[in-house]
Amino acid sequence: MIKSLFCFSLLFLNFISKSQTSSYNNSVLLSATVQSVTPRIILSWPTFTAATSYTVYRKAPSSTSWGAPIATLPGSANSYTDNSVSVSTLYEYNVKRATTFSVTGNGYLLSGIETKLNFNKGILILLIDDYFTPALNTEINQLVADYENDGWFVKKVYANRTDLVTTVKSKIVAAYNIDAVNTKALMLLGHIPVPYSGDYAPDGHVPDHKGAWPSDVYYGDIDGFWSDAVVNDIGASDPRHDNIPGDGKFDDDVLPSPVDLNVGRVDFYNLPAFSKTETQLMKSYLYKLHSFKMRGFIPLDKGIIEDNFIGMAEGFAGSGYTNFSPMFGAANTIDADYKTSLLSNSTLWSYGCGGGSYTSAASIITTTDFVTDSLKGVFTSLFGSYFGDSDSQNNLLRAALANGSILTSSWGGRPYWHYHPMAMGEDIGYCTKLTQNNSGEYFSSTLGCWCGLIQVQQLGDPSLRLHYIAPPSNLIAVNNPVTGAVSLSWSPSSEVVLGYNIYRRDTTVKMWTQLNTSPITTTTYTDNTISSSAVYSYMVRATRMQTTASGMYYNLSLGSKNIVNSTVSVEELNKDLNLVISPNPFNNKLSIVSDKNFQNAYLVVMNVIGEQVYEEYFDANKNNKHEVDLSNLKPGIYIVKINNSSYKIIKE
Repeated sequence: MIKSLFCFSLLFLNFISKSQTSSYNNSVLLSATVQSVTPRIILSWPTFTAATSYTVYRKAPSSTSWGAPIATLPGSANSYTDNSVSVSTLYEYNVKRATTFSVTGNGYLLSGIETKLNFNKGILILLIDDYFTPALNTEINQLVADYENDGWFVKKVYANRTDLVTTVKSKIVAAYNIDAVNTKALMLLGHIPVPYSGDYAPDGHVPDHKGAWPSDVYYGDIDGFWSDAVVNDIGASDPRHDNIPGDGKFDDDVLPSPVDLNVGRVDFYNLPAFSKTETQLMKSYLYKLHSFKMRGFIPLDKGIIEDNFIGMAEGFAGSGYTNFSPMFGAANTIDADYKTSLLSNSTLWSYGCGGGSYTSAASIITTTDFVTDSLKGVFTSLFGSYFGDSDSQNNLLRAALANGSILTSSWGGRPYWHYHPMAMGEDIGYCTKLTQNNSGEYFSSTLGCWCGLIQVQQLGDPSLRLHYIAPPSNLIAVNNPVTGAVSLSWSPSSEVVLGYNIYRRDTTVKMWTQLNTSPITTTTYTDNTISSSAVYSYMVRATRMQTTASGMYYNLSLGSKNIVNSTVSVEELNKDLNLVISPNPFNNKLSIVSDKNFQNAYLVVMNVIGEQVYEEYFDANKNNKHEVDLSNLKPGIYIVKINNSSYKIIKE
């Protein structure tokens, strides 16, 4: 049965006369401090004069029900201490406020004491618009390396922008079904065909904006049935929203089943306001994405909010207040001018809402501003009429990613988004799926009808986390054929860290095992636990205790990786394979010849600062000659490693 949505209220002016804005009234600015010796989590929030009571709920992050409250407090309360907690366990809280004027405020927070990040993130499907190959092969290879150095395993899939959305979906489903249990995320890189669905106007503009809207959730819902047989509406002003039976646009306003994948899209198609080409814009985005993950720039732990819908009872900017306080605390959740703030300071999060067009949020920001100004934020959320329709020309949300340092954007306020788990190390894709699959356990809107909608989508890399650490580099792995031990050494992080974690996996297995029980405080490690007849991959990641306004967790840097064959030494491998690499210097392709076949050999190419730029595993290659295409690399010096052997090559 097709689900429909009938609460099409306009962005109406329902003014209220309160000392605070509706957005603030809807929000409990929740934060937490934690103690580990005697484990406790202390929730706190600003005093609210009109409060009559507070109710505190707690659940496991995976639970979809809050259950009975754990505490009921008077309206004068501004804190609650939970003594029934354990170290290394995550807890999610909801603090609900009742007031004298019948407005319920909500705050959400994920907290824990010295919890650990999951270093096996799962499989990420990287769906690549083939328009960008081979022009951006180098940048795409770097993107893959960064994903894998953050604990993901990447499955690359290619699509053409002329494909039907059903064809694209079949590619995603096929990749997902290879390992349905471990496949967790989907990155849409480029102008992957945009699914459209529904017959409604989430921004309330009926009839000119009513019809089918962009719906990337279609790609993230693996097993739902999406109908294209009922809706018949051609009343919108833009034909993109026309929706008739059998036209490839779906009928559903509401998700037919929960989203299965954390989905993000980076798409610079149809942005003529920018002088750069689509390829240049994508290249710039991938460069700043890598830079942020490597700590190339370090934003302030602050959230900026500009609310130009102050008089509206829906309180859209509550989607900023309820998220920023758990990340940065109430004191660093700041009401300020959006554009001025991001021009002068690099802040992690920003939110702005105002009357909109496809290319503007009134008195907040315009597409032209994003073209001319280099704004210094990282994560942003904006709300207003029209521009939530992200596939439009020069769209404001997509323009946000095309210049400056902003890496993600969303249309946030109808419904509220729930990004609060980022404060404890979760990625933004996790929060996207949490918001999309919200069935009422989290506040959505004062209208009470904005859960599970098909227009809720995240622009940007879904793997992004709030905080990173400068990684170690130049990992060297050498085995001793007599003792069977593998000696590791690496260059340290440029930041102060607790130490390093060592991970190992058999290269035929997509799962890392942590070898150390406590951080290694030196830059060397010896692995005495390997078995024979295996090729191992090692990864070293820096770790430190990250304290946020929600709690404390052991954060991880990206990793530095290397490969070692457990059965032979460097000298034996050179002797046994008798490798010849030519030509050297080379232009585009290398020829690698051995007097034996390459079965189970592993090839890695690194640049001079130790970053991996190419890898290939010769699983069943029984030839003794192999050609490697390195045409995507820039001229310079590189290191080729085949198992334990290292060779310097020069590209002209």
